[in-house]
Amino acid sequence: MRHWIGGSERNGSLAPPFALGAHVLGCSTCRGAVFALLATLAPHQHPAPIACIACQRRLDGFIDCERQHGSGAALKRDPAVWWHLWTCSTCAEIYHLTTTLIDAEAQGALPPIASALPGARRRPRIAIEL
Repeated sequence: MRHWIGGSERNGSLAPPFALGAHVLGCSTCRGAVFALLATLAPHQHPAPIACIACQRRLDGFIDCERQHGSGAALKRDPAVWWHLWTCSTCAEIYHLTTTLIDAEAQGALPPIASALPGARRRPRIAIEL
């Protein structure tokens, strides 16, 4: 946890790495460290717990803010999503998959969508005479 906090200060990323998030779920000491980090970075924000569906609905705005203005701005904009990503492995995985796809698209590593889809099957027209 200390290693990640030091690295996050250098690279400006406050998003939890997937493996660390999984660890934090089972470690009360590290959950406390994450909460202390939240109190330091957003001292007047006290996020109420949110359900997964609420997190997933707000995740696109959180990621957009993070990409445009940095992780600190995203945390201050929606601390409940940030906290939920630390405490829910399902939503953290969705976050990581989404950001991985965004990065791959930005690097040109994804094929055009049309080439990824199978060819459309056309049904033959059948004329029926009575």
